[in-house]
Amino acid sequence: MKPPTNPTFRTLLALVTGIGVGGVVVAIVELVNGQLFPLPPGLTLDDPEALGLAVAEAGPGMLVGVALAWLLGSFSGAWLATAISGSPRRILAGVVTVFFLLGALVNLAAFPHPTWFVVAGPLALAAGGHLGWMLGARTAHGGPNG
Repeated sequence: MKPPTNPTFRTLLALVTGIGVGGVVVAIVELVNGQLFPLPPGLTLDDPEALGLAVAEAGPGMLVGVALAWLLGSFSGAWLATAISGSPRRILAGVVTVFFLLGALVNLAAFPHPTWFVVAGPLALAAGGHLGWMLGARTAHGGPNG
């Protein structure tokens, strides 16, 4: 199948696909992480203090899994957006990464997190987005140069 040639359509397709696939990747990794580190029974998500305490009691493994989900989600989303766009420019990978970063900031503001995760989570997201752009740029035009 021939890729779309209309640049506006191709850009929108790249963004929607990157954000959509990246979101699915985050959801799958966090679903697996939730099976490995289940929250206590009866915990409701509308009590931020209790949720923060439960995350702290679960140990760092739970949050390492979340950081991994964020890294893989931004990586896959940035990679696809760049590759589908056909351009090695960073802008689409950046838009996808910022989209996930905004979601992460909402998560970080919703309940207390350990300081190391407040730093490591967004850094993992940014690293994933950058690595995804690099791979996508190679796919799009044979090498990153944007």
